[in-house]
Order: sequence, then structure tokens, then C-alpha cells
Amino acid sequence: MSGEPVRVVIVDDDMFVRGALGDALDQHPQVTILGNCADGTQAVEFVDTHPVDVVLMDVQMPTMDGIQATSLIRAAHPSTRVLLMTSFDEDRVVQAALAAGASGFVLKSSSLASLASAIRTVHSGAYVLSPEPAQRLGRGRRPAPEGDVTLTDSEREVLSLVCQGQSNPAIAAGLYLSESTVKLRLASIQAKLGTATRIQTAIRAIELELVDQPGN
Repeated sequence: MSGEPVRVVIVDDDMFVRGALGDALDQHPQVTILGNCADGTQAVEFVDTHPVDVVLMDVQMPTMDGIQATSLIRAAHPSTRVLLMTSFDEDRVVQAALAAGASGFVLKSSSLASLASAIRTVHSGAYVLSPEPAQRLGRGRRPAPEGDVTLTDSEREVLSLVCQGQSNPAIAAGLYLSESTVKLRLASIQAKLGTATRIQTAIRAIELELVDQPGN
């Protein structure tokens, strides 16, 4: 990843939120605001015509919500990441957004420094999940799979770092492994948990209490 600023579009139906976030984030040396949109339809059209790296998008919007927009954007532009802004009463949509291809979730109440950090994180290929949404998902656990989920010590090490949002190269460097070994261990973990993506794997690990929830 280059040292160039991350190109961002802000999507929210509240013009004051768009303006405040845009003005603040545009002052950050590692973030460039390309524009803003009032709903998901505008966001899809904007990404189609601009070189957007990260879409910072509200979940609940008229015309087209953030989940549907995420699905369309990710299908047409796989390299563009979507970071959704959520609030405490919207945790039911998180699983749907994961399936749509969102790279993470931040609370609307997050500090600007946290938002800028989250934008850079998802741009790097990792994901972001604020502690509160993770904890709420953990409280709404799905049934455990038949039989115990048995992970090796090395798989647990990899899973713990995945749940911290680290990328494969970062995990490999931290554990002194090759990236191919990390990929093999992650594939084994996902097979045991019945998940297909990194963020789904992290959520499932929280549900099954295989790792500590973020913030604990």
C-alpha cells in the first residue's frame, strides 16, 4: 500500500453529518474526501465514476440503505472497501451487512481519530469492528455447531490476531510464519467454524467464546 491519502466518499442522509465529517476528516493528512452522497443510490453512482478507496456510509438511509449499496458497490468494485456507521439499536443489520461485503463497522459516536484509523485499516485489507457491536453480536449467539470446535494452539494464535483485524502479512510477521502457512491455518479455522470471510470468522469466534470480545 502506498503512502498516498486514502480516497473517501461520505454517505449519510443528514447533510450536517456529511459536512461535519467531511470537514474534519479532510484535515487528516492520510485521508482525502472526494465527495459526499445523501443515500445509497448516489453512493453507487459516485463510486462508478470516481476512484474511491473507502466508502464511509450510514446504514439507515432513504431510497437505498447502506446494506444494499454495499452489495452493489462490492460487486462492481471489489477493491473498494465499505465502512459502515452504525448505532446501538442497529446491531440486527450487522450480519446482513457482512454478507453484503462490508469491511467493518464503527459507531457514529466514534472520535474522528478513531474514524480515520478505521478508514486506513479497511483500506489496508483488514477489517474493523467496534467493541460495542461485537459484544452485542456475542450476546445474540447462534447455536454452536455439532460437537466441540477443537482448534490447535497455532490456530488459536492465528484466530486471535484475525479477531484483532490484522491482515495475513501482519499475522505472518507477528508469528514468524510464512503467509502461505497463515492462509492454510485460516482456511482450517474457517472450515471448522463454517465461515467464509475473515470478519464472519471473527464474529463466529466471539459467539462461541473462542476468543475474548474486543474491549474486554
